[in-house]
Amino acid sequence: MTNVVLLGGNGYLGRNLTKHWIKADSDATFYVVSRSGKNKLTDPRIINVSADVTDSKQVAKYLLAKLDYIVDLVRRQKKILLNLKKSMIYQLKRCLL
Repeated sequence: MTNVVLLGGNGYLGRNLTKHWIKADSDATFYVVSRSGKNKLTDPRIINVSADVTDSKQVAKYLLAKLDYIVDLVRRQKKILLNLKKSMIYQLKRCLL
């Protein structure tokens, strides 16, 4: 089973990426993290999560112990992005140990 976290996955790119990925990988589960937590796509393998994707602590709560991919589709300020990446790297290391 493949676990995919899509940050900002409710936008145009995220929806299209999810549509194509669902067709290509029948075992994938998608955790779509966005502020609204709503998604136009409906599929039992899509789990919508409401969180501020610019807040690394909120996003870190949804990182799974078994995580295969994180796809970041959010445009943000450079400082926020660096803090988020540092937090995610820490979380990933923790999950892998």
